[in-house]
Amino acid sequence: MRIFKPDPHAKRPTAVVYVTSPFRNSATQRSTLEQVHKNALVASPSDSKSRDLGNVVENIHVWRKKTSEFSHSSSPCAREDAMKVDTPPSSPIRSSPIISARNPSRHLDAPVRSAATPGSNATFQTPIVAPACLPSLPDTNELPPLPATPEPMDPEAKTAKLIAEIKARAFTTNQSSDDEKPLEYRELEDSDDDDLIDDLPLISNTKNQSSLSRAAWAPSDVFSSPLSSVPSMFDDSSTGRRSRRTPDHSSTPLRPIRSSTRTRKLALAFRLPVTIIESSASVSETKSRSFPPNRKKSQATNPLRALLREKELEDKRGTSCAALRRAEEAVREGSREAFIDSDEFDTMNQAHLADEQAAWKAVHEFRKSTTPIGSSDAEDFTIGDRESKMLGTAAGEAITEILAGDKVSKGKEKARDTNQKMTSGVPLWISSSDEDMEVDPMSIPSLSGHPILTCLDGLVRSGDDSVLDLILRSGALAAVPRDILLSNIPQLLDMAMFASSQIAEAVCIALRDLWGLNPHKVQMPFAAILFAFVRLGASPSILEGLGWVTEHAQKKNDVAHETLLEALKRLLAIVKAAGCASAFSHDDVANVVLILVLMGLDPLTSSELRTQLDATIDAVCNHGTTDYLLHDIHEKVLSVARQLVSVNKARLVSFFASGSGRTRYIARRLAYHLLVSVPGSLDVQALPLEPLILLLSPDAGSCELFDVTNESTDYEELRHYVQILSVALVDIAPYVEEECAIKSACSTLVPGSPNKTKKSPVPPLELLRGVLDVLQGKIVDTRAAHLDRSRIKAAIQRLTLRIHYDRMALVDARPRRRASTLNAYFSPQRQ
Repeated sequence: MRIFKPDPHAKRPTAVVYVTSPFRNSATQRSTLEQVHKNALVASPSDSKSRDLGNVVENIHVWRKKTSEFSHSSSPCAREDAMKVDTPPSSPIRSSPIISARNPSRHLDAPVRSAATPGSNATFQTPIVAPACLPSLPDTNELPPLPATPEPMDPEAKTAKLIAEIKARAFTTNQSSDDEKPLEYRELEDSDDDDLIDDLPLISNTKNQSSLSRAAWAPSDVFSSPLSSVPSMFDDSSTGRRSRRTPDHSSTPLRPIRSSTRTRKLALAFRLPVTIIESSASVSETKSRSFPPNRKKSQATNPLRALLREKELEDKRGTSCAALRRAEEAVREGSREAFIDSDEFDTMNQAHLADEQAAWKAVHEFRKSTTPIGSSDAEDFTIGDRESKMLGTAAGEAITEILAGDKVSKGKEKARDTNQKMTSGVPLWISSSDEDMEVDPMSIPSLSGHPILTCLDGLVRSGDDSVLDLILRSGALAAVPRDILLSNIPQLLDMAMFASSQIAEAVCIALRDLWGLNPHKVQMPFAAILFAFVRLGASPSILEGLGWVTEHAQKKNDVAHETLLEALKRLLAIVKAAGCASAFSHDDVANVVLILVLMGLDPLTSSELRTQLDATIDAVCNHGTTDYLLHDIHEKVLSVARQLVSVNKARLVSFFASGSGRTRYIARRLAYHLLVSVPGSLDVQALPLEPLILLLSPDAGSCELFDVTNESTDYEELRHYVQILSVALVDIAPYVEEECAIKSACSTLVPGSPNKTKKSPVPPLELLRGVLDVLQGKIVDTRAAHLDRSRIKAAIQRLTLRIHYDRMALVDARPRRRASTLNAYFSPQRQ
């Protein structure tokens, strides 16, 4: 028997248990305790009784808690009184030794309250069970500690505590996440239908994870789910956790549970791990190990597609036959300028490419060459025996027919394009070749008749450009009398055309200010403009053919193309200022407009100069013109336009169609009379539409202008006439007014029939729109195989839609008389 020897250095216990009377070994009490512990320790073999087991364990914990509170709250005296129970002398508790206090436990020295049974003694309300009778309880270190009593906190303190917990949790999460690991993504070339399997998330092992979490989260194969290890009450992890306390009776026999001396660690807070996609190498390795790659069947190579691909690559690299021809042409052109220095050549080449007119000249020179782009290789190519074997007999014959048809169609298109380009525009300027051009110094006539003009002439002769520029910009010409200034206008125009750029710009500004700011207007003579054209290089034969005399004009000066364009820009600026000031006489207005039209018809006229020309014509036609002047302009321009081809007619009409007011009125009448040779009065605003309707609906096979049933119809020429027709119908307001007047006249009552009205005829505008629809339907263009037919069909469709919507807008915008009474509202005379 072990004798208790107290340690003198040990701390004295606060409470000592004195057992004075033994327990009564009641059979009922023992059976009750054994039944309680049996129910608490024996686990049900089936999962359906796990809830009952949980309730029993919870009752045991409640019993332990109450026992602990009772033992701590009671004093030693009270326990002593409670232990003094009458026991028989033969009870084994009297002969038991003193309980050792070396390892005190609140569960062993606490009184146990058992349920009262009918066979138990009433005096044993609080029996003490001997340690030998009780089963071994688990160590207290394995149980979770009791929660601390929360201290009362105000709302502000609770909020601060909650914020601190959130910050700490976020900081812990950020430190535990493995964000520094670089992510690798798969290439797009590896994607196919099998990638749906590889898209399942794979879990990477982190450094701070325990071996248990790695074992729980490690996927066994590619079909493992990231949510497979989430704990639940029916999971293997939960059953394994409680198997340390409760054995599985289905596999092992019942045996007493020994108390464990190991320290139980608290389970970490459950958190889903961060899932990342592994590198493309590992995924590809897993995929290749799990699923064999699908082998695609090799397709047969198409030799024709290979040839087309090779041709396209050559075009991109610039090594095709067309590129070689362009390179040879560039070398041929560059040999002429071999004497020029390299720096000067680069500067001139950049300016040459930036100039639109230089580009046009290069295009014209290239068209004159004997080897145009894409002319020989495609046309001379034929299918031989070797190619027929490669492509097959049927494919070779089909390609041969296609090439032959393309060759014929290309020949027709080239002939038509050449004819059209030769007839496009009326050349006005006499161009000299670069080798024959000899630029002479400009001979400017002298200025005289006034001291200011004499001073200006002296500065011109001396070459003092800065002083001359200052005097001209100061407005000194306004001080010269009108009659003297009128006789010196041609000399000033010559200075604006042929002097240096600084002096020419100053003279141009002085003349514009003269007609724009001076209240005393000075007339601009047409002879001065005509002589300026002659000196700039206009063809005298063309000018004389229009009835203009050029004998008194000075000798033509050979000027470069760039100098000509700059001079024409300054001339148009001066003429526009004079036109806005109504500085032309009534006899010269039509001549001025006609010579401007000839300038626009020249094929070398740039788009910038064309825009300035349209504005100048609009200024001359809209300022200071009367009905008689409009008729004169119309007759003179129409006499010239009727001698032109269709493309030049459309171009001439467009000069006036871009204007406004009186200019557009002239454009409509020019377009109408170019289509229909019917005399029309200027007093009538709405020209009759019946001739146009008859023109658009010819008989089949009549070979008239709009007979599209004929096989020899030139659709390109027809497209230009459709453009002219659209200009003739640009203003349909007079036709809408006439239509409404006809409807109003037909709404009167018929005598003898008070309930019926006259049936109004179809308006001419609606009839014209229907004729255009029929004409469009007659043009056969199956699947848009012919580009020329597609263009004219689109032009007719645009014209038809414009007429329809313009008419609707004008009809809706007309003012309507409001009916004052019901009788007037239901009257048939109401519009």
